[in-house]
Amino acid sequence: MEDRSIAVVGGGLVGLCTAFHLMRRGAAVTVIDRSFGLDGASSGNAGSLSPGAVLPVAYRGMVRDIPRMLLDPEGPLRVTPGGLVRHAGWLARFLREGRQERIRAAAGTMAKLIPASLAKHTELLDAIGSSDLLRADGQLHLYPDAEARERDRFGWELRRAHGVVAHELTRDELLEVEPSIGPGYTAGVFLPHQGMIVDPGDYVGRLRGVLRQSGATLVEDEVRTVETGAGGKVRLVGARQTLECEEMVLCAGAWSADVVRRLGVRIPLANQRGFHVSFADSGVALQRVVVIADRKVFVTPMRRGLRAAGTVEITPLSAKVDMRRAEALVGHVQRVWPQVRTEPRERWSGERPCLPDSLPVMGPCQGHPNVWFNFGHGHVGLTLSAVCGEEIAKSMAARRPSELVRLFDHTRFADA
Repeated sequence: MEDRSIAVVGGGLVGLCTAFHLMRRGAAVTVIDRSFGLDGASSGNAGSLSPGAVLPVAYRGMVRDIPRMLLDPEGPLRVTPGGLVRHAGWLARFLREGRQERIRAAAGTMAKLIPASLAKHTELLDAIGSSDLLRADGQLHLYPDAEARERDRFGWELRRAHGVVAHELTRDELLEVEPSIGPGYTAGVFLPHQGMIVDPGDYVGRLRGVLRQSGATLVEDEVRTVETGAGGKVRLVGARQTLECEEMVLCAGAWSADVVRRLGVRIPLANQRGFHVSFADSGVALQRVVVIADRKVFVTPMRRGLRAAGTVEITPLSAKVDMRRAEALVGHVQRVWPQVRTEPRERWSGERPCLPDSLPVMGPCQGHPNVWFNFGHGHVGLTLSAVCGEEIAKSMAARRPSELVRLFDHTRFADA
């Protein structure tokens, strides 16, 4: 790829990993991002590396549970009035994905991509001298009791059918894995082959620094329009300047939707607002990611404190942030660890790019062969960033999508 100039639109981990693998193949890479800040989803996520996360977000019975979830102010899902208007079509399609046959199909597709994710992060972090950011001590899912765990039986059996190792634990076994678990949780599932990043923001910063030192051009701008066709070039019109390149990869997360529309392509991409709260001096000692399964909250021991991440708010991208959603996470943590010290604490909110079937979009854009897509990774953006970045770079080098990448082609939404 030595003679090819490529623009990567999006400076989060998906974009940075894509740029890294393109540069390894000799491409001249320009990365364009709105701010290059460390306040996006690539930094504010739970830090979980979950190669076992084959299940879609929509689950069997979700239609039945939606009213209860919407009425629970501390529940895992909230749809604002503005979100209901803005994303009504997306929500309808999302609920259809909760049918058993659709769940099985989505899990089967994801199981062809995500299992390699931990190994790909390990390789990338070794290559940039940052293996200290990775821990692979497994993942623990907590339930109030065995009956609550049994309600998730379908999901656990589907994970195991795709090769995920998952051990059911009693209360005594839970305490052998994580002795600090409080008395309110008596059953669990342990996944030994999962990992975590102890500082996602540092991962972003280090990878960006490596790219800059290796000769990548980093441009702070917001791409407003993409024009293709004239002389085989891609013309990117930004808020501050206009750039030309031979090819482009769109990795702008939740902000990819506007660019996609201007290309004349219909893809049902929605933003889902996520939250976290971090405790600098929690007094809780954990060795791995712990998932409060009945509340869909991930709790991670990071270098800068204990981080609890979770809840989904479906709302317009421009809507004002309601930090009460972050504060609700405090109570969830206290139910598991009554002894936790919750002050001082920091709150965060960011946008995830989500598609109804919980699968990313990858591959060339129909009608614009020199524009490629790599976005929509939803709740597993950190996990998938390294493997998807490498797969896109390999396909672009070959000038055709690989068999794996074709599974995630955007034309699956032709009826959007």
